[in-house]
Amino acid sequence: MEVQWAPDLAGARRALLAARFDLMLLDLHLPDGDGRSLLQEPARLPPVIVLSAVGEESDVVELLELGARDYVQKPFRTGELLARLRSAVRHDHLATPARWPSSSTARTSASMSAGSASTCRSWSAAC
Repeated sequence: MEVQWAPDLAGARRALLAARFDLMLLDLHLPDGDGRSLLQEPARLPPVIVLSAVGEESDVVELLELGARDYVQKPFRTGELLARLRSAVRHDHLATPARWPSSSTARTSASMSAGSASTCRSWSAAC
């Protein structure tokens, strides 16, 4: 798995313009603004998993309605986060099978992280 990290919203926007990503982990509290602003922009985004210490139900509902695929509250368990990442990639694979190679053992994808979010260019079943 290859990860591309963006420290702020500006870096995330640049990365999204420069490459195609299959998954984005997005922190809401970034140095230059609120991560939810990416979800509100008209640009097409990869599936987004939001990471945040904010756990109010209204915030979670709003983020999911804005298009986030999932929401993980901090502090999170690493195993659970990895399972959610695999699930999001698997769901995307099922929705758009033409984007994936036929081999089930080696898949290539890209994912993007802003703040504490990360980008993966390659993903294998072992991740």
